Amino acid sequence: MGSLGVEGRMDLYGSTNTHSAAPSGAVVRIHDREKHFLLSDSGITLSSAKTSRTDITELSIPWRDVIGCEHKQTSKSGKVKAEDSPQSFLVVHYIQHKVKDRKLRPAKVKISADVDQVTGWIRRIKEHCGNVSGRPKKLLAIVNPISGNREGPQIMSKTIQPLFYLAGINTTV
Repeated sequence: MGSLGVEGRMDLYGSTNTHSAAPSGAVVRIHDREKHFLLSDSGITLSSAKTSRTDITELSIPWRDVIGCEHKQTSKSGKVKAEDSPQSFLVVHYIQHKVKDRKLRPAKVKISADVDQVTGWIRRIKEHCGNVSGRPKKLLAIVNPISGNREGPQIMSKTIQPLFYLAGINTTV
């Protein structure tokens, strides 16, 4: 699976075709359900592969809301293993907009696919995220270590810095 990019279209297995400029997609498994996975110039779209009344969900993530992605692999027992493991996943981290309380929260979606597809998708997603205008490359974070319950440094190191790392943002604390 691939996406529209500067070079052109990438097919389902990561090969670049410079003659076509249309977005492409694949059918993937998420929570044991088949979904259409599409990378396009506007963002990432996940929609139901089967149209039924109970499963008409769609998730559309614009590129400005994509934090980053990572490649995870697990064994049949469900534990994370090394790169030669049989089951491969693409984990896309994004910003979820909560309309009710107007808060932004980090969220993620885990997509099951083969290793070649995941590798191609990661390359394309990082390419698109790098082209988002206004996205910082470096940040200076100031943490007040004695505010609140004095958990500022722990929150920074356990929650915020991993998100910055996924987004490819260098931080100075």
